[in-house]
Amino acid sequence: MNRELCLLLGLLFVLCWSTDITFAQKKTSPEKTKKPVYGFVDVGFEPKAGDLFHTCTRLLPTIDRVVVQEIRENYQTTKEQLADPQFQHFTILAEAELRDAEAEGFAKLWRKLKIANGMGCWTPAFRLTFWSSGQTVPLLKADLCFHCWNLTYSFEGKGEGASFDAQGPTGRKLLEAIANRLKKPEYSPLPNGLYLIQQRESERENLKFDKIEQRVIHFSTYYTEGVDPEPAQFLVVNRLPNVAVRLKVPPKTERDKNGKPLLTFLLPDDQSEALTNFTKSNLGRKLVLVVDEQATIIQPIQKVITNGKIQFRCTDFACARLAFSLEHDK
Repeated sequence: MNRELCLLLGLLFVLCWSTDITFAQKKTSPEKTKKPVYGFVDVGFEPKAGDLFHTCTRLLPTIDRVVVQEIRENYQTTKEQLADPQFQHFTILAEAELRDAEAEGFAKLWRKLKIANGMGCWTPAFRLTFWSSGQTVPLLKADLCFHCWNLTYSFEGKGEGASFDAQGPTGRKLLEAIANRLKKPEYSPLPNGLYLIQQRESERENLKFDKIEQRVIHFSTYYTEGVDPEPAQFLVVNRLPNVAVRLKVPPKTERDKNGKPLLTFLLPDDQSEALTNFTKSNLGRKLVLVVDEQATIIQPIQKVITNGKIQFRCTDFACARLAFSLEHDK
């Protein structure tokens, strides 16, 4: 009888303990927040009102002069140079000055810039300087690194650093504007599309390419996982896609007869014709799908595609991320 009583009391204790924990979890659970959206496109978010970055972007006054510069940091410095207040830590490689309406149009792209999570490096390539209302002293200076998504800026004498969404729509449009003003097409973002692979090497130094008309992109099997057996390599592609990817309907993930995932999307009629001509002229060669400036999937051209329907083999993870990016591309 004592044993049965002990078992009964133990059971009651367990029930009470689990109930208390359940109630405690309900009481202390955090407020519901909007779930983050994962993907390449528009991963940035709005700066917090009151922050300096919010003030110098969203609340930036009308701009009548902008200087856009391509810069390179001077790494080889001496103690004497660093001690000299006149020493320039950056070399200016190219420069463009914008005035009045053109300056304000450029500033509108800056005002839309979103923040994001940057990486732990810092190699700024561009400097932007803004003036307002004919002032002789710059209102805003910013150095940007589109590679690591980081920037530093000084606004009305206050300086800070921030990370920005370099590969989202706002960052890509700003980079394109910078490239156009500096007449540096090699910096223009690569549009989403299908690119014929011109060269493929394991070492970048072995590539020979036209720095104006072609681009080098890095490919790894991160999105394919065994689909392409060759190791991570550097690819040379033309600056513009052979076939731009603008979707007719949202992409979807299907399964082949072995249950493997296939990323499927359908191009509009005008691009469907371009795809037919492209595949017909390049049978047996390899193409790469570029999404958000990343070489994502390499695939051989095995047949002429006449219906505008493209399928790529990739992992479930890759299919989901690429489908999201292509569907939300702006």
